[in-house]
Amino acid sequence: MRIANLSVRIASALAILVAMTGTTANATVIFTDNFFSSTAPDNNINAEIGARTGGTATVTSYNEGAWGDWQTQLRTEGGGTLLLAPNPDFANRIWAGPDLDFTPHFGPSPTNYSFSFDVDPNNEEKTWAGFTFGVTEANQGAWVNADHGGLSVLLRENGRWNIFDGTDGSTDNVATGVYTTTGSRNVLLDVFDSGTDVTLDFSINGNLVDSYTYSGSFDGNYVAFSAHANTNLGDDTYGVYFDNFTVTAVPEPSTYALMGLCLLGIVFVRRESRWRALA
Repeated sequence: MRIANLSVRIASALAILVAMTGTTANATVIFTDNFFSSTAPDNNINAEIGARTGGTATVTSYNEGAWGDWQTQLRTEGGGTLLLAPNPDFANRIWAGPDLDFTPHFGPSPTNYSFSFDVDPNNEEKTWAGFTFGVTEANQGAWVNADHGGLSVLLRENGRWNIFDGTDGSTDNVATGVYTTTGSRNVLLDVFDSGTDVTLDFSINGNLVDSYTYSGSFDGNYVAFSAHANTNLGDDTYGVYFDNFTVTAVPEPSTYALMGLCLLGIVFVRRESRWRALA
């Protein structure tokens, strides 16, 4: 009877552990920024950074830069946003990103992590919003379509999007498409780094629009927001708004399953020893 009961318990426990391998583990919030400042509009994008940010990683400042005339600003729209505004008279770009390499916070490979943010490119065919990750600090401000050593996504107000692979010494537009929603949208970049390759799942407003795999690993994981201006805009209405930036890390479910199997084995061994002692 004990053997039968033990078999049932083992089967039940294994079923639970198998299910765990397909279940997403609880995510750890590494960094979050709502870009709220009581002094907005404020050209100092590091204003009140300690109060507006959270997570297990500490960021004390943002790096920023541009080609040509530009402006970065904390705004009041949506309760607080980051505005990147390149010069509308030239094909310029402006960028800003946390002064932090996220790699140590994601843990050793294999690892899952994600970047989420709201973005509004603001003006039809005039400004494009970009996000780059997997780069070193030296390449944090590179163009999205440059050989920067990481991956980038580009979003246009007319709904078009692109994924750029800047890891192989060339400018590769590896995926492109059209998403029907214009105006403000939520972007989610889910990343799985196996140690030998990196898979990016790119979603807009909760809908997966593309998945791309890069064979290799990153030299770092600095990230950057960017705004790219089209030429000959003819007016001064331009700029890209970013908000609700969140970086999370998700432990591999298989890791939890393995830990559970080890614990299960210890319990069964101890019980078997007790039964033998009573026999």
